Amino acid sequence: MELANNIVNQDQIEIQKITREDKTGTKILKGVKKHKITFIDEIEKGKEVQTVIEVECWKKYNYVSAETEVADECCQLI
Repeated sequence: MELANNIVNQDQIEIQKITREDKTGTKILKGVKKHKITFIDEIEKGKEVQTVIEVECWKKYNYVSAETEVADECCQLI
């Protein structure tokens, strides 16, 4: 598999605006408090409110200790 590193100019970046709506169809806008909050268990009976996502310990695989060799120790810049 070959990975390509594409450089993108700031002018080429497009931000898509997502219009969010509540259960009744009222648009959710910043600073406007007309929308209503509804939890998932009120919409889908029996569905749990929380979602549990287990994440492995990042430090276990990515921690750099004093004994770990670092690649830039072998290079000299002049």
